[in-house]
Amino acid sequence: MWVAAKTHEEALEKASKKFNIPVENIILEQDEDVLDTWFSSALLPFSVYGWPDVDSKDLKAFYPGHLLETGSDILFFWVARMCMMGIFMMEKPPFKNVYLHQIVRDEDGEKMSKSKGNVIDPLDVIDGATLDKILEVIQQSALNEKEVKEAIEKKKKVNPFVEYDNNRFSPHRNSKNTTVSQSAVLTPFVSVFLPTPFRVTTDIVDKCLIQYYNRSIHQSRR
Repeated sequence: MWVAAKTHEEALEKASKKFNIPVENIILEQDEDVLDTWFSSALLPFSVYGWPDVDSKDLKAFYPGHLLETGSDILFFWVARMCMMGIFMMEKPPFKNVYLHQIVRDEDGEKMSKSKGNVIDPLDVIDGATLDKILEVIQQSALNEKEVKEAIEKKKKVNPFVEYDNNRFSPHRNSKNTTVSQSAVLTPFVSVFLPTPFRVTTDIVDKCLIQYYNRSIHQSRR
């Protein structure tokens, strides 16, 4: 059970009235996680580097950064807040440039969102899925009753029979196949490419990332 208050005494009074319990029978515990998502995210550019210790080596080395890559849909919710917090707390903006990537949208041009129920499961694109299966996933989601109803109506309207016709994606697949075939033909005529080797590192995080990278290359060549 939760109450919000500015002081311990105010919290006791509110809890007593709300739950009809004598004050002497109430034990309060203050929640340690009191930052909401966007506020805590605004602190990210400098809080992860040892702040509020302004003499932290990491903070001096990595703040401010150079580039933030994000979507235009959260420019105000996140990017603007990071800039405001960075300038207020550190007297410098957290980055110099912001690169905006594209946003995956549905057939109506709306941003894909769990709350709208218009998210596509990549496995359904690959294997195909019946409408009944898609509707079952929506019904078992955490959406409220109104959102579930709207999502179901939209799915039935867009794809009344079978969801995710793979023919819609075949041109993209064929394009990739063409690129692979062209590279196979041209490879014998191209001089051997010798990429710059990775720098020697003893950092466990770097080694882990390189291992994942190599594993991905190996799996993609099967």
